[in-house]
Amino acid sequence: LLLSCGSQEKTSFGNDLSNAEIYIEVVDSVMVDFLGQLELADIHEASEQFLFWEYRRNLFLVTDKDGQTISEFSKQRDSPDFGQMFGFLPFFIDSETIGLLTVNKLFIYDLSGELRNSIRFEEPYEWRSISYRAGNRVFPISIDGEEGLIYPLSGPSNPNPEDNPDFPDFSEFRAIHKLNFKTAKPHPWISYEQNSRFLFGKPHHMVAMSPIISVDKVGDVYVTYVQEPIVRRYTWKKGAMDLVEEFPLQPQVFYDQDPNKVDMNDMVDRMNFQLDGMEAARMLFIHAHGDELFTMYNPGKKEDDIQRFTVERMPDGGLMIGGSKIIDEKLEPKDKIQYFRNGKKVGSDIELLPQFEKLMLGSGPYLWFSRNIRMDEVESDFVTFYKASVKVKD
Repeated sequence: LLLSCGSQEKTSFGNDLSNAEIYIEVVDSVMVDFLGQLELADIHEASEQFLFWEYRRNLFLVTDKDGQTISEFSKQRDSPDFGQMFGFLPFFIDSETIGLLTVNKLFIYDLSGELRNSIRFEEPYEWRSISYRAGNRVFPISIDGEEGLIYPLSGPSNPNPEDNPDFPDFSEFRAIHKLNFKTAKPHPWISYEQNSRFLFGKPHHMVAMSPIISVDKVGDVYVTYVQEPIVRRYTWKKGAMDLVEEFPLQPQVFYDQDPNKVDMNDMVDRMNFQLDGMEAARMLFIHAHGDELFTMYNPGKKEDDIQRFTVERMPDGGLMIGGSKIIDEKLEPKDKIQYFRNGKKVGSDIELLPQFEKLMLGSGPYLWFSRNIRMDEVESDFVTFYKASVKVKD
């Protein structure tokens, strides 16, 4: 469903590319002299600086495009210039400052690690811990001349029927927030749209309702949800975020959960629903650049292929989870990349290259992946990241 062209001028590609063949091509790489695991947290395109993060030591590492170190510093967990993290990697605010969003503060450092500023705020909603993934990114944004951040949180929890027999109305829940630097006030920003599957009075896994976002060069915000493969584009208009475009992602295989098959009044059934949700289909990533949109998803497992833990009711009414899962990597569903132009899908969904381990982020028209270290016969003293382009075969 294309609602309008919105404020961002679009270019017509003319040809129907739905049957085209796409492929991923490595166009460059960055090798960092580092022994251990690094996350590629952000890229500052104008200065060609790369920001890496090592979570065990809370280490920040900034390099140039050749992987040469510009600065390196770390923070102690209990130090006054560091806070409790909950899922977001550090990010560039500009070429000279780095931001770190924590539970109740935004810390701003210069490239040497000196604290330039800290903004303390009270979050109107309970913080929910979210794991590191490419979709969990903080984006600096400027609206009406005011600088701030936009960031996603996890979706809402389904209450126990014993506590709330009436299924909650999530129409007012906003899992995308904006933080204004000047007022130091977080502002719940974008709610579920009226046609969202999450507003029909059915249970959904909390993760399923979590947003994944991207912000393009003109400040438009692209939103999808983990188990709602639709992209919506919002632009700032008359003091509010206005929905200007919406289109389905149409993944080729997407085994999401059927909320009609769970009895929320049965504790065992409810627990299995939560556990199975971790193996269901999920959107993982979106990146918008001009007329192009890149997404990644995992198709999940068929219900019959999910190897369940055992869930038993205890005499005191509680539940005990037992058993173990045998993970066969050959049978695990593979992540898939999608490519769109002007809201129209180009070609079929494709798997990652064997040398890729993890999609880290998008920057300009490119995607950045970490190297699959299982392909190395001996341990390397370098950490490698690949710059890749999605191409259309002639």
